[in-house]
Amino acid sequence: MRAAPVLIAALLLAACAPAVSQGGAAPAGLSGSLAQPSALTLEAVSALPAKTVSLEYTVAGQATKHSFTGALLIDVLKAARPSFRPEIKNDSLRYSVLATGRDGYSALFSWGELDPDFGNRGVLIAYAQDGQPLSAADGPLRLVVPGDGKGGRYVSGLASVQLLRVGP
Repeated sequence: MRAAPVLIAALLLAACAPAVSQGGAAPAGLSGSLAQPSALTLEAVSALPAKTVSLEYTVAGQATKHSFTGALLIDVLKAARPSFRPEIKNDSLRYSVLATGRDGYSALFSWGELDPDFGNRGVLIAYAQDGQPLSAADGPLRLVVPGDGKGGRYVSGLASVQLLRVGP
């Protein structure tokens, strides 16, 4: 039964890949099962409460350490008002979040990973690294994932975040 979440993640990424590869870029902004889809901008993210985290992770086999400042991904999504069904117990756990960079690179998270009532991963949409704005290559927004040993789910040049219903 462990293969089911991996299979679902692979199917979601494959379903979203044509939108990235045909147009050369992911759909812009916050989209999906949201009452208020919106642009994903530095201004909008920096208007939310800021959090700074120091992280150690591996990139290309090399250990690295940086501090990042930004807004929690969960706060960005909650501001866009997810379309959860209150009549369904734990409906939010039927959703995943697909983050995509300008280059088409994507990472997938379950809502349960992000939600403070469940996994509370503290995933951050960062706009500063080590007290400085992100570089042109990494920014203006970058997803960083506390607790991940490798930087594989750190999405640079974050272009879109989609809230996707994956359960019945």
